[in-house]
Amino acid sequence: MAWQIKNWYKHYEVNDKNRPARNGDVLRVSALEYIRLKSYGRKQSIAYRRLLDAAGHTKAPEVYGIFCKFLEIAGDCRGDSRGILRNEHDDPANMDDLSYITGFTPKSISNAIEVLTSPTVRWLESLDYPEMPGNAGNSASKSESNHNQNKSNQEKEQSVFDTEAGFEKVWQAWPKSEHKKRKADAKKYYVATKPTKESTQLIIAKIEEYKKSASWIENNGKYIPNPANWLKGAQWNDPTPPVFLTPEQIVEEGHADQRARLEGTF
Repeated sequence: MAWQIKNWYKHYEVNDKNRPARNGDVLRVSALEYIRLKSYGRKQSIAYRRLLDAAGHTKAPEVYGIFCKFLEIAGDCRGDSRGILRNEHDDPANMDDLSYITGFTPKSISNAIEVLTSPTVRWLESLDYPEMPGNAGNSASKSESNHNQNKSNQEKEQSVFDTEAGFEKVWQAWPKSEHKKRKADAKKYYVATKPTKESTQLIIAKIEEYKKSASWIENNGKYIPNPANWLKGAQWNDPTPPVFLTPEQIVEEGHADQRARLEGTF
């Protein structure tokens, strides 16, 4: 048995601009740095009232705290696999995993999951996965089996995806510059990522972000890196770079670092 956050995409996911995701958006590539939680101030939402009813006033704060940790776990992975509670091996987490990761007792985790998946709360939902590692005497072999199954699924997806066409889209998205060279090397590093349709979309989305950045626009694109080096370093996982601002925007919006650069003070 495994679990995922119900309506993750609707309530918690962000796009490549770090804004709430909408249908058709390209999702943020790297793990989320924060999780969006709606603020009700001194009021209580209907959903929280239902949690109080299901858990009881004594246990409700603990269940809510566990759910917040579940949100962190669900957001700590790539955009194409967020929302599911996973362990450090990227396998769906079982109760023992969740107890170890969160620091709560197995009994507390079990109680929280029972409340969170209850018909009146439904903040969490179960997934039909094969039994996960954790049972005494079999955890290592089952973990290896699950890892091999995931690897097999990835290889199947890879064999279906047209890597040649995917790379050409990446190459076309890369801006023209004096460093746009070594196409064969760039392709080699792209193929080494075992690309899928989703991961290729994420790479292209990140390139589009960088094309709007100050570092790639200033000095006529002098500092746009070689695409082969960028792919080799998996730099699409790096934080979003600062957006380029015109001199007028720099002065108007008070961006001290770029204003200093404009005035030649550093």
